[in-house]
Amino acid sequence: MIGRSVCISLLLLCELVTSILAANNAVIVLPSYLKANASNSITITPTLDASRNLDIKLQLQDMNKVNIGQPIKLTSVRSAIPRTVSFDVLTNARKATLNVFMSDHETFSAELPIQPDVAVIHLYLSKLIYRPGEEVQIRALPLDSSGLPYEGVIEFALLNSYNFELTRKRENIGNDYTISTSFKLPDHLYFGDWHILAYPYGFKDLIRFQTTFKVKEYELPAFKVEGYVKEEFDPSLANFLIEARYFYGMPIDGTISFFCESNGRHQIAQTEMRNGTWEGIVNLTKCTQHDKTKVVSIRADIRDKGTGSKGSINLIYDPFAPKFDLIPLRPAFNQFTEYLYFVTEPWTSLLDATLLLHFECLTGDERMRNEQTETVTETLEVDLGDVVEFELAHKWRSNCDVIIAKAQRKLSNDHVSRSRTLIMPNLRGVPSFEPRWIILTNPQPNYMEGDQLEVKIDRRETRRLNSMIICNGNRVMHVDAVRDDRKLSIPIDNRMAGRCLLCVFSPEQQKALDVLVFFVKNTCNVAAEAFKVENMIKRQLTEEDNVVSPGETIQLLLRGGDLAVVRAIDDRLNGLAKLPEALQQKFWDLTMFDKQIIFPKQSRIVNLIDLTTLTASLDSRCSAAGKEYYRVYKQCPQEVIESASSISDTCHVKMTIVCQQVKNRSPESVPSCKQSDGCQAQSIHSARMFNIMPRLLIKPTTARPIFDDSAPTMDPEGQRIRENFQEVLLFDAVKLKHDELNTIDVKAVDTIGQWSVSSVFWNKGYSSLCAVPDLYFNTLKNVFMQVEMPKNVYVNETVTAKITVTGRNVHRSAEYSICIVGLPRKICADEGSQGQKGKPTYSNAALTADAPVQTKIMSFRFLTPGPANITFQLRKQASFPGKTHCEVGTVLDAVRIQMMIAKRADTVEYFKRVVLDASKPVIKKPLNDVLGIGEPSDIFEVTEHRLPEDPSALVTRIQTNILNTDTVYSFNIDISKFLPMPAYITETVLKRKRRNIVDDPATSFLSDDISHLSVELYSFKTMQKQSTKNFVALEESEARISNLISSMLQFSDCKRGMAACGFSEYKSPATPNDRSMILTAVTTSLLCEATVDESIVHGPIKFITQSLGNYSGSSNSLEDSAIQDIVDIDKIKDRKMFTSALLLQVARDCAGYKVTASPLWRALYNSFYLIDDEDYDGRTLASIAFMGTNFTQELMRIRMAERINSQTEPYWSAGSALNRVPLEKKSNFDELQKRRTKSGDILVNSLGILAFVTPGAEGNRIEWDPLADWLYKQQNEDGTFQTALDTYFASRALYEYRHRKIDIDNLGDVKVTVRCEGDNECRDRVVNVTDAPTTITIPNSVRNVSLITRGIGKVNAAVRILATKRMRTRRGLSQDEIYPVRISVSQEKVTKKTIQQTVCITSLSPVITTLELQHGLYTGYTTSRQNLIKLANSSQLDLLEVSPSTFAVHFILSNLPLHKAACYQIGITEPTFSYEPIHLAPVAIQARHVVNGM
Repeated sequence: MIGRSVCISLLLLCELVTSILAANNAVIVLPSYLKANASNSITITPTLDASRNLDIKLQLQDMNKVNIGQPIKLTSVRSAIPRTVSFDVLTNARKATLNVFMSDHETFSAELPIQPDVAVIHLYLSKLIYRPGEEVQIRALPLDSSGLPYEGVIEFALLNSYNFELTRKRENIGNDYTISTSFKLPDHLYFGDWHILAYPYGFKDLIRFQTTFKVKEYELPAFKVEGYVKEEFDPSLANFLIEARYFYGMPIDGTISFFCESNGRHQIAQTEMRNGTWEGIVNLTKCTQHDKTKVVSIRADIRDKGTGSKGSINLIYDPFAPKFDLIPLRPAFNQFTEYLYFVTEPWTSLLDATLLLHFECLTGDERMRNEQTETVTETLEVDLGDVVEFELAHKWRSNCDVIIAKAQRKLSNDHVSRSRTLIMPNLRGVPSFEPRWIILTNPQPNYMEGDQLEVKIDRRETRRLNSMIICNGNRVMHVDAVRDDRKLSIPIDNRMAGRCLLCVFSPEQQKALDVLVFFVKNTCNVAAEAFKVENMIKRQLTEEDNVVSPGETIQLLLRGGDLAVVRAIDDRLNGLAKLPEALQQKFWDLTMFDKQIIFPKQSRIVNLIDLTTLTASLDSRCSAAGKEYYRVYKQCPQEVIESASSISDTCHVKMTIVCQQVKNRSPESVPSCKQSDGCQAQSIHSARMFNIMPRLLIKPTTARPIFDDSAPTMDPEGQRIRENFQEVLLFDAVKLKHDELNTIDVKAVDTIGQWSVSSVFWNKGYSSLCAVPDLYFNTLKNVFMQVEMPKNVYVNETVTAKITVTGRNVHRSAEYSICIVGLPRKICADEGSQGQKGKPTYSNAALTADAPVQTKIMSFRFLTPGPANITFQLRKQASFPGKTHCEVGTVLDAVRIQMMIAKRADTVEYFKRVVLDASKPVIKKPLNDVLGIGEPSDIFEVTEHRLPEDPSALVTRIQTNILNTDTVYSFNIDISKFLPMPAYITETVLKRKRRNIVDDPATSFLSDDISHLSVELYSFKTMQKQSTKNFVALEESEARISNLISSMLQFSDCKRGMAACGFSEYKSPATPNDRSMILTAVTTSLLCEATVDESIVHGPIKFITQSLGNYSGSSNSLEDSAIQDIVDIDKIKDRKMFTSALLLQVARDCAGYKVTASPLWRALYNSFYLIDDEDYDGRTLASIAFMGTNFTQELMRIRMAERINSQTEPYWSAGSALNRVPLEKKSNFDELQKRRTKSGDILVNSLGILAFVTPGAEGNRIEWDPLADWLYKQQNEDGTFQTALDTYFASRALYEYRHRKIDIDNLGDVKVTVRCEGDNECRDRVVNVTDAPTTITIPNSVRNVSLITRGIGKVNAAVRILATKRMRTRRGLSQDEIYPVRISVSQEKVTKKTIQQTVCITSLSPVITTLELQHGLYTGYTTSRQNLIKLANSSQLDLLEVSPSTFAVHFILSNLPLHKAACYQIGITEPTFSYEPIHLAPVAIQARHVVNGM
């Protein structure tokens, strides 16, 4: 099976590269680099000259023309016979010139780099996901080109998610051949994908290897969900098989809900899951919208009945997916080619199917057309995974310009999958390319060690031929002359594992080449087994019997190889860091034939093929095929379909272009296209918006030990206390002995769950490794507890612990008591009502055969700071006179939770942007913001002055009003070139996990995506404008834009057709009335700015156009209620004109799309001439000045110029309009008014900048730099502003201003001196400002700093302080001031066994329209979805995703009215066991806003 790995588009594979060069008549096999202080070799094949033997001289010189070693001389070398020459390179030079002198040949010279002999560095991590502050354990195995350990110094570097290098270290290999090292992650960092780089010391720019891991705050999942979709005879029906199990093996009972994620989030089914498995048919008509070919994303949510935990799985239902690759073993054919060879490679080893291969001949030869009116076709039927050998008829070889090969997978009910297409061009007339010599006698999809590659050479060829095999780009495995019998029989061994290229070439004057790729699968004779050791007796752990108890010994037995790297981790980690799927393999790229294109990891074959002739022939054949395609089908190919062959893709593009020319009869209108992957604009091409494929990450397959050899803690009654819950059980490299048993002993820790053991083996002499299937074992007890509660808490904080009691093989009911042992005085626990110790029912957990899992909720309050332990005991419920239930009964399990209680000191990050410019005038007043982001406005005070001794230097003093008694955890200043555009999409602030609320990661708002896309899009555009482009950063930014656009489309009702559609804030619009005009306009403008495909914007523009059709000139004809939630504009007339201006801007931004060609836009355009002299809101004036008609733009610029205050920033203010807040928007949170004020100022000044930097605007007399600086400083750390609308216009304003007014690369020699105040040990730091940010760490004791700027140019300084959160002024304790919702509850007993609870929720904020509810249940009480109803006075409420568990009912309330109670009722049923209601623990009803987390 060919691994689906990412490979560069080459004839040969990656890693170390070999180049084949021909110096006039001689063919030389040349390595891509010379190995320093090691033996090197080249292969020389002189041109055929039967009259004499040749003398050869090999000379190596450094860049100063000084010989490196003695020249090597060879005499009497036979012509046309390959000769391998070895030589040592003993030098410290970085480059050398290799000269080859041969009799009757021109001198050959090549400049080659010299670097250490490092072929690969295998990198393994202890796990794939880490939390902040954890240590990343690394094992590295560096190997040279001979497959032996590299003994030089290896340097490692830690890169964060911005690719900033944080630290590095140097290491040498140890006695076990590997390098063991580690990096400790900072406690406060950026989340995302981090990287470990490894490279030979001093050669980072030439050789480096990388592995990637995730960093985030994560919680291990409660259970594992797996599933797949079976193909059905009806594509609109999906047969799902979903399995959900706890990680220790017990199946889940609960509810399963299916959601369609393709067009917004719609629930399509909900049912019960029993015994961990659900299989059935789900109707996907709501998702496919009757388009059965549509690819559908389905999300299945499982709510566990026992614990209330939630798990999910995302599945892609694509019934017509090919699920295979069609790989050509040769890229083209000519008039002599007898066979075409293809490999059909399934995506998974489990796929068993039949393929239909359809071959079609396109020819411009009229004689062949006249012979047969139909297109010449042939069809084959083959098994997936086979090699296809297609024999070409003589007419096809002679007359076909191209052969189109289409392969489809046969489905049920006579359906077939989408096709995989290859275009094979006819390259007749290219004498240097002979795709006919190599004929496979027994073709195989994969060869293995011991096989023979059997090849015969076309006997019609009489020239002298040589053969050569190069595997994986770093080893010449075979070089020899072809025997007279014209046969090759080459043995296969494991050193050839991977992709190999067989070259047959002629060494005569008329050089020619034939090539064919084949694949070798590694066969590994290694194994790993696990045994349980009990009382000196070993028992092998198998898939059916793999249970051990905590503390027991597991012995791992390793066999085969010289080294094994072993990792045993909590299996829950594997589900958190799943690697993306690999890219499609790519073959046959013509760049390898070009002398001028040199890639460090790509082979070059020059002078063997006449590239000019080949390219001309390819162009001619594909052009003729393009004309014929239109003649036959009367249409052109609809899209560029990427195949496994670059030559095929190039031909497809050429065919499409020529076909369009024939169709349009206008060749001039067809854009030129030189890229092999399709015509793409420099901006973002639409096809890539949906088809961005993830990068291949180097998967670490092993890990490192974190042992705790101390004796386990025991309960006073002899029960082991489980307290060691580490995630990595073993991570080690083991040096193996072939003649002995190699074992590792490890003790099972206290975690109840499943462990996965992965192992890879290495043999000396091999560069690749052998992996064995993972082993699994479970640590289990018959009855056990699992405790979930936060480990870090604060004084006077009350949190809840969720204790889940689970029984294995429960056959009859049993009752247990959950007890707290030795509770320290600093913790107060809820163990009974009225402050008394509760009776057994208060902490009772009853298990039955039908309900083997029960959950209890207990509350704790923490009184004093310091470390503390809470020990829970699970006892068999019993009674004894004079003793409580927690003093008697057998202890079945004990769990200890270690906690840290801190002072009430929530941390907060204060952030301030400062723009430094030594050439600007000094501003005398303090440069403070109106409001910090969620914090008091007086944290930073910034002032400026000049140095008396150096007036050219500007001193910017940053005073932090943080008391010396307050704790500062970190103080950093990032200094970089002004207006850098980093990738802002990241998690920048660590937040503690919210407690007691079930997380739903699927919730988000459209405004979030608008904000993030605005930042990312204009960052991308800025990077494109730079003279020196960072193509890696551009590609990564492009991928993020693609993901954001895909996310935005979830909030639309747009389908594949051309119907009108729009966007809404919370979810996909259910009806046209739910669409928001303002959000649709902003989103469409952004999409047009991103130059997406017209099919994406067609629907939204059509919706806007239809709305314009209702335009009547009345004051409310374009009124959109959503605008008041986005921007606080009070007057209806202001809102109408603002919306009209925005819609007119949509027409401008989308002018390149045909759908905007509607006369209805003229009515909107004419409406601007009705503007009167009314006193408009400043934001309305600014919007018309930027987005209105030409006449009204100029008119409003004049009005804005009259209002400008250019002496201080900001130049414009939103004015008194913001003080006229409607009553329904009044709030007790005074920060909201400050935020509205700041938002209004950002919006009016952003639009002002856009209005006056427009070409032709008369704004030259105004100094805009201070305003741009002010706007830049209002950004949040992630680049966003106050609202989505602010972010869109402000990001656009900064981009446009920079593009039109500032030279992007213009920065003089600017230096910034950072000087601390009040700390003698803090020395001055001088920073030479560059594009890359430089981070200066200030001692935590320092409160004030000065930044002294010298030079010409602007500098951005980002100040970050992580400190104790300031306590707010104590306010009244009324609930209305604390929470934005009010909850009232009443309950009554309606029958003997049933309690009815009525809950009313009043929203006190217009923002709160949707809530996530967790309605707690008393211990032992149960309910069902049918028992939850809404009251008659709350008919507008929607109850969504209702899922009951053993301790709560979880659901979502939507459509909450403002200042009006919305009520629901729920009926709960008493437990079957006896209990005393007075002693039941209280439960809570918790409401959370799904976005803001309130």
